[in-house]
Amino acid sequence: MDDHTPELLCHKCDNSYPLTSEYWYKDRTKLNGFCTPCKHCRLEKQTEYDKTHREECAIRSRDWRELNGERHSEYSRGWAARHPQKIKRRQARYRAESPEKNKAHTAIHNAVSRGKIPSASSLSCIDCGGQAQEYHHPDYTKPMEVVPLCIKCHKRRHWKNYDGSESRESE
Repeated sequence: MDDHTPELLCHKCDNSYPLTSEYWYKDRTKLNGFCTPCKHCRLEKQTEYDKTHREECAIRSRDWRELNGERHSEYSRGWAARHPQKIKRRQARYRAESPEKNKAHTAIHNAVSRGKIPSASSLSCIDCGGQAQEYHHPDYTKPMEVVPLCIKCHKRRHWKNYDGSESRESE
């Protein structure tokens, strides 16, 4: 660390850190260009808030993704490209935790590849009538019984209501 780098005292943890973006979030309204508390304390506070306001945060996050779909998709693609090992670990964990779902997905993938059933994208979504992009399994114990859905309707079918009740799929 350079001896001439000014430091700033965090008012939450009482630690002093160099005045750089490594330790502080930028804030154009502040004279020094950074806001307090330090990044570590701010992250702790945000994590606590997210835990106590889970439903509110989920709604806000979902609404933002709907308004900024392309921006979110672009970010997600970039994240996936930068973290291929995390993706592999997630996929392996999903396959281990959900063998029945994995078996059903594999059966449909193989059936489409072999031409036994048409690609979902060649069909219409049964909920909204738009172009389907994915198959949905209403019952994973019956791997070949699927319905074509667009991505939006498919997500809606899997979405749990905030009051704890199931989505319309479980009706």
